[in-house]
Amino acid sequence: MDSNESVDHNSESTLGLVLKQMQQDKADILKEIQAGRIDTANRIESLRTEVDNKFSRVDQRVAAIESSMGGSKDAIDNIQAKLDEIEQARLSTQMDITGVNPASIPTNQRDLRSFVHNLINSYKITVPISDIHHAYSRPVGPNKCVIVVVFASVMVKSFVMQEKRKLKDDKKIFFDHRLTPKMRTLYWSARSAVKNKRAQKAFIASGRVMLEQLDGSKSVIRSPEDLDSLPPPVGTSSNPQRHQKEA
Repeated sequence: MDSNESVDHNSESTLGLVLKQMQQDKADILKEIQAGRIDTANRIESLRTEVDNKFSRVDQRVAAIESSMGGSKDAIDNIQAKLDEIEQARLSTQMDITGVNPASIPTNQRDLRSFVHNLINSYKITVPISDIHHAYSRPVGPNKCVIVVVFASVMVKSFVMQEKRKLKDDKKIFFDHRLTPKMRTLYWSARSAVKNKRAQKAFIASGRVMLEQLDGSKSVIRSPEDLDSLPPPVGTSSNPQRHQKEA
């Protein structure tokens, strides 16, 4: 156990003892009142002051514990961020296909792999079936599903997505990066900023959400707060998110 853990443990133990003593004091005071032994204003005022002092000490102890736990929370947040990065890296060879009629999707995994291969080839994108490790589908809503494709490498996936992106005439079936829930939310927030003309382009690169700003510079978006520094949405004079935080 390191020194910080020891301090936290001792602080919590001390706080527990103080609270236990206050409960005992309360019980003793109630007994005195019921027995009629507290009959002067001075005695009641003395007890009130004593209780106030104890509450003040408890407040100070709670503040100290919360302060010591602040560092722990930051450490936990950093660990969670690293875990999210690792999970996103694991998904780097995976791609989502949406817009396909669920009724046409095979339930057998081997057949689904061939189905995906034929679908990709239908866009004149030549990829050996051996580069598609496997595929599976899952429902994402009424009469909607996503096909998750696992490629042999990031290079193969990037090639397929780049070639599909060149086909400007097809808007029914989409090939997208497979993202963690956190990254997906962040990506859609970045795309919303682009839609509101606060940035030029949002895209995924190396498993990260990237934003091309109005001046042409590119930056990594790691949290929603990174979007606060963008220009306000068109038609407004300031960033509503920032105003909401300042309120």
